[in-house]
Amino acid sequence: ADEFIESYGNLIQGDEDAFLPALNSECCLNARFKSLVQGAPCFIGKASMAVEQASATLGFYGSELGGTIGEIDCNIGGIGGSCSGIAACISYSPSKKAFKFTACGQHDIVTLNGMRIKVSMGSFILASGDICGVGSRVFMFMPSQG
Repeated sequence: ADEFIESYGNLIQGDEDAFLPALNSECCLNARFKSLVQGAPCFIGKASMAVEQASATLGFYGSELGGTIGEIDCNIGGIGGSCSGIAACISYSPSKKAFKFTACGQHDIVTLNGMRIKVSMGSFILASGDICGVGSRVFMFMPSQG
């Protein structure tokens, strides 16, 4: 948690009192969402406030948890600044016949089964039930069984 908070030093300067309660409310969120991996790769991240507002104004969906909005295939929602727009991706490797999980943002906190992964580490094969973290959101990878 300390590393996560430190990574947002520039964002929370002067606003620490608001940031920590917002982060705490994210940690207590227990919602279910599904996102369909539609492309290769499926980009995961947090849409900017401007993109979310424009989407809502135009009557588009996607700002909800797991929705597609702008260039983001799976919007993780949450507090502003919790990660970049394209923080991670899930892609399918035909040669390995498996899904892969990759960190995409240099400054984002991305984890796989509790281990922080970075852009420089490359891709990791995903198994059903693996626990992924992107920004302040944690989710379980559950591929379709059909």
